[in-house]
Amino acid sequence: MWSVEEPGWLFTPSTIGNQVWDYIDGDLVVDGSVLYPIAFTDTKVGVVVGHTGCGAVTAALESVRTGSFEAPPGVTKWVELLAPVIESGLDDERVDESREVGLVDQLVEYNVDRQVAYLTDNSDVPQDVTVYGFVYDFQGVYGDVPGRVYLVNAGGETDLDRLRATVPTEYEDHVRRLL
Repeated sequence: MWSVEEPGWLFTPSTIGNQVWDYIDGDLVVDGSVLYPIAFTDTKVGVVVGHTGCGAVTAALESVRTGSFEAPPGVTKWVELLAPVIESGLDDERVDESREVGLVDQLVEYNVDRQVAYLTDNSDVPQDVTVYGFVYDFQGVYGDVPGRVYLVNAGGETDLDRLRATVPTEYEDHVRRLL
């Protein structure tokens, strides 16, 4: 994905907080910028890429803790959509604020898992689409190589041994999890 040089091989929609969903008429649906390529262009792989130190996760955490978040409506909407994921993450026994790894980074990975699950389980996403979750590590949280991308989820699978079995041997050190 990161070495694609030929145009037309990669759709790269981007949303605040790496969210794959949106609300339409009160219903949670797959965001159109994500759904279009996988439903209408024969795309067989979906990838959710979070990143360490994510500002949207930080904002949603602030919103959950304080009960408010001040921003323009186009930003507030996405932070509000992310807040339930953060609330759920804070209740998850794997997320622990006292760990050496920062709370925001744990919640980033938790969010990637939730987004992968939503795509994997959504009936609008064709069954033959494989969804992967990665975390782009800007700060050396997953290892000592800042800027490396780590596989954290493959179609809902989060067991490290099983994840490592899905990649070539030379990339096994690119498979890590915080949770």
